[in-house]
Amino acid sequence: MQLALRTSHFRLLLISLVAIWLFLVVFQQVCDVWDETDLLLNNLTAPSTLELLGFLWTHSIYFYRPLGASVVGLATRLLDYEVAWRVLRLVNAAMLLAALASLLMVVRKWNGIDRTRDLLVATLFLFSGSAFITTGWFPVIFDAGVVLLLATGLLALTHNRPLIAGFLMGIAFLFKENAAMAVPLLVGAWLMGKIDTRAMCKSLLVLVPIGGLYWLQRSNLIPLGSAQDIHGFQFERLAPTALGWFQSFWYQSVSQLGLPNVGLVWLPLSLAFFRERKALISALLLVATPVFLYWGMFGFYRNDLLMTAAHFQGRFYLVPAALLLFWLAVWGKRAVLVVLLLPVLLGAARTYTDHLKFQKAYARIYELRNTMAAPTVHYPEKPLNDWRRGLRIGDYPDAAYRVDPQTGALVRQRP
Repeated sequence: MQLALRTSHFRLLLISLVAIWLFLVVFQQVCDVWDETDLLLNNLTAPSTLELLGFLWTHSIYFYRPLGASVVGLATRLLDYEVAWRVLRLVNAAMLLAALASLLMVVRKWNGIDRTRDLLVATLFLFSGSAFITTGWFPVIFDAGVVLLLATGLLALTHNRPLIAGFLMGIAFLFKENAAMAVPLLVGAWLMGKIDTRAMCKSLLVLVPIGGLYWLQRSNLIPLGSAQDIHGFQFERLAPTALGWFQSFWYQSVSQLGLPNVGLVWLPLSLAFFRERKALISALLLVATPVFLYWGMFGFYRNDLLMTAAHFQGRFYLVPAALLLFWLAVWGKRAVLVVLLLPVLLGAARTYTDHLKFQKAYARIYELRNTMAAPTVHYPEKPLNDWRRGLRIGDYPDAAYRVDPQTGALVRQRP
């Protein structure tokens, strides 16, 4: 009877946790911003849905991620504009919940039932900066797809289905390049004795060819390391990338709190809670691999600057942080999950409030169409020709309005 009561309490707390999270997810839906608007407008210009899908699978749109781009394309063509971006954000939320459910099932399979641990994992996963930027900006569908497919791949391994696991993890490449995290994930599971050599080889036998075909097509469309590639791979940027990545890992944001080096405390501290040396080694693989995947994308802080591309940097942490959190839940001491609540929740609060401010800044711009014809706004960092709303944003120093990049305020320059 006592065990049943504890189970019912766990379910109630978990349902309450998810309900609060979903409320926050819906509450932050203010308006479409940045790449959301670009993707929606570009997809609407295609002659037909079939031609759009064909284009997405055979061409690059400054990246090559055809599966996620196809989901966005279908939503754009089938739904009203104002409905599409909201639905796509909720699709991201649904994928995160499905990934969490899969990871918790694997944790229980590999490390037994511990309801307190599971609640802590759910809190750290959902109430994180990476999760809130994922549910508040639908272009992170690419990362959400990867974390879901890697999580379900792990679940397939627990059911002794290594070929299915390899297929799921391989398909993740069609969402985003960071599906390469599947390799250290499989190696780590093998190193910890959760899968045998035969299962690992079977998974890799399927994963590697799918990933190889993806990279072949990608390199044909976007030469690796070229000017068109979002991954620059300049050697001099490797050390700053590593330092920036490790500093901000658990905070999951490049908005510093004044002392960014304090961030270096949390990652080593979390690694110190592993019970076995092999678990630590495999965790280091999970943490270090993204340094090469995100080479050149870290090593800076946006400080108090709100209206900048660095605002969306939290998306990069989603997959690696979820996998390391999973690793800690299986092979770490439970106390580490309590310790990590501080940096993770602080980072989540900063990301959430900043994203509300960011969207409200764009909402003020969009409202200009109600007071003036063909409004033009000076904001050089992110040009936009929004033919649907009839406004232009970009390098227009003589425009009537400009955006204050620090606060997001809309400043009137002339009558």
